Amino acid sequence: MFTRDFAILIILLITPLVLLGQVIFEPPLGRNQPIFFPDTPVGAESVIMLNVTNNGNAACQVRLNAPGEPFIVEPGQIRLNPGDLGAFTMIFAPQEARDFRAQLTGIIAIGMMLQQIGPATLNGTGIEEDEPQPQIEINPENFRILIEEDDGEVVERLTIDNVGNEVLVGEIDIPDVAWLMVDPDEFRIDDGDVLRVALTLGDDWPENGDYETSITINSNDPENRSFEVPILLTVEIPQYVDRELQLRPGWNMISSNVDFAPDFIDDEGPDMRLILNDIVEQVLIIKDATGGFSAPPFNFWGLQQWETPKGYLLKTTEETELAISGLPIPFDRRIELNNGWNMIAYYPNYRLQYLDVFVDLVERDQLIIAKNQFGQFYNPEFGFGWQFFMGPGEGIMVKVREDCILEYPPDPD
Repeated sequence: MFTRDFAILIILLITPLVLLGQVIFEPPLGRNQPIFFPDTPVGAESVIMLNVTNNGNAACQVRLNAPGEPFIVEPGQIRLNPGDLGAFTMIFAPQEARDFRAQLTGIIAIGMMLQQIGPATLNGTGIEEDEPQPQIEINPENFRILIEEDDGEVVERLTIDNVGNEVLVGEIDIPDVAWLMVDPDEFRIDDGDVLRVALTLGDDWPENGDYETSITINSNDPENRSFEVPILLTVEIPQYVDRELQLRPGWNMISSNVDFAPDFIDDEGPDMRLILNDIVEQVLIIKDATGGFSAPPFNFWGLQQWETPKGYLLKTTEETELAISGLPIPFDRRIELNNGWNMIAYYPNYRLQYLDVFVDLVERDQLIIAKNQFGQFYNPEFGFGWQFFMGPGEGIMVKVREDCILEYPPDPD
């Protein structure tokens, strides 16, 4: 007679395909099927859910054997009616940092029919968890700032991010410069948070030029205790200067050695009415070398714009002064001279002798004569008048043999 154990063995041999078709595992639990847990810090747990579906027409029991620590399967067994969905919880809970492997086996039972599960292979790695620490990120890492207008303070923004998992604390070292303020200069930033720092520049700007400095951010980030943020400041603010042209009663030959400030400029350029506005009641006429003129008493403005390369003849009723302001014109800005007579501006802010001013034109045999409003003149052909001086605010009459270029020389002193 067959024993009971022998009968069970026969059933196990002839029924596996039938049972496998009825019970479905996800993830699969086939023979030598690997199941991988994520790397898990020592003392923590990782969980994988094992879903089981009974697709047959009879109830079944599914039992999984305990694989041994650090792997745990809960519950030990479940009963599923036809069409039911159940689940096991597979847990990996390492207590030391190393690789672990274990076999997962079990039994499916439907009535007297049994089917072995697996063995599947459970795999997991225990790792040492990093100690909590802050991590600083700075944006931007440097500043390049151009100041072209004196419009008051300029505010730039710096962000400090804590991308670590511990509170970030620190302070900001600020250079001792009058044009830079930083707020706040101390910080405490929770993990995952961001601090916005205001860098306020001005309004006590230094002179035009390039300036380099930096702020230093010190923190408890163990990988980046000190972070330097360079700051390059370029100041190019227009430096307007004031000029006063002294005018005597009668005729004056004048010029400007500044590019006029915005107060004297309209849409077309330096406006003659705006420039003469303060003395318009004392001006009888102003004219250029070509015969163009303006006559304020008759509200006639044939010369609408003041051209800085030119000199002008201005007639006043009494002694007065013409106040103007603007950006200083470089002393060596080129002036184009036309063949014949020209009335030109004097650009330098220092006095020069006629000989020094016209040395190049004389060498090229282009200058015929030059003279000022006082009747002093320089005639190179006869070597006369070279010792006379010209200075700021004057206009100069120049006659040349051909079209040419004049550039004033630097201050000999």
